[in-house]
Formats: sequence, structure tokens, C-alpha cells
Amino acid sequence: MLFNAHLLHIESKDKTKVDYLECATIENGQGGKKFTIIAKDYVLAMGGIETVRLLKLSGDLGNN
Repeated sequence: MLFNAHLLHIESKDKTKVDYLECATIENGQGGKKFTIIAKDYVLAMGGIETVRLLKLSGDLGNN
């Protein structure tokens, strides 16, 4: 089981689909383990403006 994991970046080569997610844990206030997640489908379920902020930081996915 993994706790305190955070999504850092959404990777998409052609901007039409997500290739993978870059994530990392936080341990004792410091960066912990970095890992990627590859899945068939993804759901962004974050509070309010966080979804938009992450999409902007990841390169405007979906805005072709």
C-alpha cells in the first residue's frame, strides 16, 4: 500500500491520450520514491482548480 503519493506530471506524446503519469511520495517532508503509472483509463479526481492546474503544467492536454 502506498500513502502520500502525489501526481507530478501527465505525459502525453501526441496530446490525444495519456501515456503515463509521473508520481512521487513525500516522506518526512522530503521527496521519497518516484514512480510511473500506466493504465488503460485515468480519472482525475482532485479538488476545484487542481485538475486545471495540473493539466496546464502538463502541457494543455486536450487542446489540439
